Amino acid sequence: KTGWFTHRCIVFVEDTIAPVVELKTVTVEYGKSCEAKDFVKSIQDATETSVLFVNPPDFSEMGSRTVQIAVKDLGDNTVIKSAELIVSAVVTTLNIEVGGKAPTITDFVASGREGKILTDLSKIDYHTLSTNDVIVELDGTQYHVEMNIVDTQPPVLQLHSLESYARYPINPEDFVLSVEDETEVTYS
Repeated sequence: KTGWFTHRCIVFVEDTIAPVVELKTVTVEYGKSCEAKDFVKSIQDATETSVLFVNPPDFSEMGSRTVQIAVKDLGDNTVIKSAELIVSAVVTTLNIEVGGKAPTITDFVASGREGKILTDLSKIDYHTLSTNDVIVELDGTQYHVEMNIVDTQPPVLQLHSLESYARYPINPEDFVLSVEDETEVTYS
């Protein structure tokens, strides 16, 4: 509006600014894969974005390689950045069921590979939930593996019926004849 006159205007809003992207190195175990979004540390953009590999990487070959990641926003602005992909012959995390046996080198490395466990596994209590740093050596390189002692099995209970008077409280454990579990069991 200028003075007494009103003018019609058409405003076009365009997104011409490409996303600002920060990527990170990703390590996957041999035989597994990941998605392009796994490489993203942060994205700054005014609109929604999509993340894709420029060329999908070969996860069947061990070692380090550079991958190109394309990040595109709703305004068709695209930025392409490079990141490092490491396909490792050594697992990054190993879960052992509580009460289980100590793992062997074959639990840590891809089949057909030979290596050494440098950590003294006999000092780990396999009857207690814990997280342990295990050092594995493969081809002269040392790898740190997070070994978790986990409890994923429910207790095995043998229960019985109970009769009582209304004024006498009954606790949950009063119904239990026997319980088998590798860890301490609580009742509620």
